[in-house]
Amino acid sequence: MKLEKYENSPCGNCTNESQRLLHQYNSVESIIENSIFDATKKGALHTIVNGDGPSVYKGITQGAQQLDNGRFLLNNGINVGYHNSFENGFTINFKKAGILYKIRVK
Repeated sequence: MKLEKYENSPCGNCTNESQRLLHQYNSVESIIENSIFDATKKGALHTIVNGDGPSVYKGITQGAQQLDNGRFLLNNGINVGYHNSFENGFTINFKKAGILYKIRVK
């Protein structure tokens, strides 16, 4: 499937699919509400979402304060970060109500 570039996109030079995902996943709450999570061996909840990892990350961190360590502090107090895993790819992580969430973006 060919994806066209979105003009004047808030995520810069992203495709129409990643633009849609930017709006669908525009907060940690939207990820929690629109995803099915499984427990991991280490006690975290994880899910896989389709899309462009940096665009999804930008969508949920818009308007947040960037911390010195590169993570973001959202207005609701949630600390959000990401890492690239050789095994799992782009992974967004955050804690909400004491629960660690890991969002793998494929």
